[in-house]
Amino acid sequence: MHEVAKQLDLNPNRFPIFAALLGNHILPDEDLASFHWSLLGPEHPLASLKVRAHQLVLPPCDVVIKAVADYVRNIQDTTDLDAIAKDVFQHSQSRTDDKVTRFKRAVAYYSATNKPMPFHPPHYLGKFTIFIGGEGGSLLFLLADLLLCFWTYPKHFIFYVLLQAEGSSSASSGSQAADVKGNQTSNPQIPCLLSMPTRNHMDITTPPLPPVAPEVLRVAEHRHKKGLMYPYIFHVLTKGEIKIAVSIEDEANKDLPPAALLYRPVRQYVYGVLFSLAESRKKTERLAFRKNRLPPEFSPVIIKEWAAYKGKSPQTPELVEALAFREWTCPNLKKLWLGKAVEDKNRRMRAFLACMRSDTPAMLNPTNVPTHLMVLCCVLRYMVQWPGVRILRRQELDAFLAQALSPKLYEPDQLQELKIENLDPRGIQLSALFMSGVDMALFANDACGQPIPWEHCCPWMYFDGKLFQTKLIKASREKVPLIDLCDGQAEQAAKVEKMRQSILEGLNFSRQNHPLPFPPPPAMPFYPASMYPRHFGPVPPPQGRGRGFAGVQPIPSQGGKLEIAGTVVGHWAGSRRGRGGRGPFPLQVVSVGGPARG
Repeated sequence: MHEVAKQLDLNPNRFPIFAALLGNHILPDEDLASFHWSLLGPEHPLASLKVRAHQLVLPPCDVVIKAVADYVRNIQDTTDLDAIAKDVFQHSQSRTDDKVTRFKRAVAYYSATNKPMPFHPPHYLGKFTIFIGGEGGSLLFLLADLLLCFWTYPKHFIFYVLLQAEGSSSASSGSQAADVKGNQTSNPQIPCLLSMPTRNHMDITTPPLPPVAPEVLRVAEHRHKKGLMYPYIFHVLTKGEIKIAVSIEDEANKDLPPAALLYRPVRQYVYGVLFSLAESRKKTERLAFRKNRLPPEFSPVIIKEWAAYKGKSPQTPELVEALAFREWTCPNLKKLWLGKAVEDKNRRMRAFLACMRSDTPAMLNPTNVPTHLMVLCCVLRYMVQWPGVRILRRQELDAFLAQALSPKLYEPDQLQELKIENLDPRGIQLSALFMSGVDMALFANDACGQPIPWEHCCPWMYFDGKLFQTKLIKASREKVPLIDLCDGQAEQAAKVEKMRQSILEGLNFSRQNHPLPFPPPPAMPFYPASMYPRHFGPVPPPQGRGRGFAGVQPIPSQGGKLEIAGTVVGHWAGSRRGRGGRGPFPLQVVSVGGPARG
C-alpha cells in the first residue's frame, strides 16, 4: 500500500477516513453528494452539472478522489470523528444523525479491514504479479495485496491508483510477449478513466427521502427480519429503491405491455402510502393557509426502480415519482400499520383497493367477491382498465374466474393428470402478467397494513397455470358457453357471472384511447365504512358519480339493483339486451342512503 500512499500523497493512517468519504455500501455516494460538490466549489467547470431536472449528478470519480484526498490530507485531528462528520455533513438537509452514524461505522469498518489479514489462502498467493512502471517493471502489488485492496477499498479508488501509476510511465510488453509477436514490441495503454464506459446509475442520485417515523421503521425491520412482510418494503423505506422481478414476456407481442410498466402506477401509489405523501402535503397546505401564504412547491419523492424489459437495460434505474390518491387523504403510515380502531381497519382496506384501482362497493361484497378471491379480482380489474389495447378479452376473463372456482384447484392429483397438447402462447403471457400483478397486490397489501390476511393472499388458492390453460383453450378455441366452462355446474357459473360483474362495475369500454406510458389514476369512489359489518344511517346519497339517485325511481326494463348505504341488497333481471349493464342502456341502480363522498 506504500505505492497507493505515494500516489495520493496521503498517510496510510488516514486511509479509513479517506475510503469512508469516497462512498461505499455503508455510506452510499448519494449521502455524500453535497459534500463532494462542496469540495469542488461553485467555480469548478463541472458545477453546472450539479442539478439536472430531478436528478443530482455526481462528479466524476477521478475528480472526487483528488478532492477527497486533499480534504483528508488537511484534517487536523483524525481521531475527532464527530468534528469531521460535522464538517462533512454541514450541507445535509435530512437524516444528518443517521449519516454521521454511518460515517463512523464506515471508518471503523475500514480501520478493522486495514489490519493485516490473519490468513492468506496459499492457492491465491504467488500466481500472478502485477508490474506497472518503467522498463524495469517495478513491483506494485502482489496478488494478495491487490485482493486485500479490492476487498477493503472502493473499486473506483483502486482503478484510479492503477491509472495514476500507469500515467507516469508506459508499461513495456516484456520479453515473452516480444517473442510471441516476433520481436515486435508494444506499449499497451490503459485507457483514461473518463474515456471508459461508466455505469450510469453511479452518476444518478435522488432527492432526500422524507423522514419515516421511528416506530414504523422498527415494525418494518422486525417484519422484514421475520419474513412477515413484502421483502422490498423495508428497502424502499430506507434506501428508496426497488428491484422488479423479470417475467415471461414476448418482445414481438405489441398487444401486451411489459409487467414493469403495467403495474408501475400501483407501485407509485404504494410509494405515496409508504411515505405518507398525502397527509404530509395536506398538513403543509393547511399551515400555509393559516399563515395566509401560498402553498409551497413540494419536492417529489423519487424511487429508483431497477427493471429489465424490451428497450430497457437492467444496468440503469428508472426514477419514478410517488403519487398520492386524488379523492381522499390517506392516513400516515403509522396509523395504517399501528392503528387499532375499526376505522383504521377500514382505511387499510380502502388504501389497498385504491392502489389497485378497485375501490368500488361490489369488490367489498363477500357475496359477489369472496375474501380469498379479492386479490384475484383486484388484479383482473386492474388489467382490464389498461388504456389502449384491451389486455383481457371476455373469454380470457371468464377462464381466469372459472379456474379460480374449479374444485380441481384443490385436487393436486387431478391437476397432475391434466394433459395439454398445445399450450396457448398468449395464455402463458397472460399468466405471467397476472402473477406479476399478484406480486404487486401483495406489495400493496403489506404496505397498507395487511387488510387482507395472508391466508387469503396465497396464489395457489385462486390460480393454477395448467388449469388456466385448459379453461382458456375451451373458452378461446372451442368457444364453449360459460356453463360448460364451469364443468356443467350452474352454481359455479352464477358465481363467475357475479364476479365478472363486480370486476367490470363502473367501467366503460365504448371508447379505447391510445395507450399511455403511465395511465392516469382514475377517480376513486368512496365505499361502505367496513368490509364486513355494514352500517346503515340517514346519510345523504352520493353526489356527482352518476351511480345513484336521490330517491326511488321507476324501474326500467333493463334490470337493476338496490343499494342501501352503498351495499347491494337486491337484484332484478331485465331484458337480454340490457343484462348486466352491457347493452345500450346502463344497469339501473337505486341507492338509498350511504356515506357522504369526499
